[in-house]
Amino acid sequence: MAILNTNGIELYYECRGSGPPLLLIAGIASDGQSWMPVVDELSRHYQLILPDNRGAGQTRHLDQMVTVSNIARDHAALITHLGFSKVHVLGHSMGGAIAMQIALQSPHMVDQLVLATATAKMSKRNRILFHDLLTLRQSGVDMVLWYKMLFQWLFRPAFFEDERRVEEAAKLALSYVHAQSNDNFSAQLDAISAVDFRDQLHRICAQTLILYAQDDILFPLTLVSNQLDDIPHSTMQVIENAGHSLHWDNPAAFCAAIRKFLL
Repeated sequence: MAILNTNGIELYYECRGSGPPLLLIAGIASDGQSWMPVVDELSRHYQLILPDNRGAGQTRHLDQMVTVSNIARDHAALITHLGFSKVHVLGHSMGGAIAMQIALQSPHMVDQLVLATATAKMSKRNRILFHDLLTLRQSGVDMVLWYKMLFQWLFRPAFFEDERRVEEAAKLALSYVHAQSNDNFSAQLDAISAVDFRDQLHRICAQTLILYAQDDILFPLTLVSNQLDDIPHSTMQVIENAGHSLHWDNPAAFCAAIRKFLL
């Protein structure tokens, strides 16, 4: 657990394990702790770098702008601070956009790239969805109910077979001491809504693994499976029995795919 003062912010990060360095970048409303289902397995093979993005977790961005470009610069500074010239980079959802930004603005720092349920541009449907979720939060809605609604977009259908489990998961999320504030949720939403990499994908030079989830209703496979096709050196794999949060729904298959690719 450590803090790096960089780019006018206090960047919180953790490192776990040993081996080739692997930077894990969380999605919107999530921080480094969101990788816990896969940390034990991946840390046996890699030195994991787990930062909290601007606007999430224990990172303090003070009055600095929350943009995907700025978050990418923060993580590039962290790579340098840790003494690495190049690392593997894995980003989930919004973290995938941040990972693409690093690959575009600091290509020399990226060894291999993994994009997990990521897109080059946020769909209009998803922008409306997340703005509505923000409005509900700001209105003072019961936050246990709010998390249960959010979970419907994140997890595979089997997760909801046990209603008690869903209720307990929502209460656990609500009690998280570093839960994201409304203002920071809004700031990250603005950041990801502004991204459009469609005309820049051909510039990504890293070998890239694109992971999608079979049961993802947030980024349905039928709609996004060709979104990242313009990345030159890329392969795609579908993780079965998983929704948008594929590393939670099927951590074993997720880790197996990562390990096979990063040989």
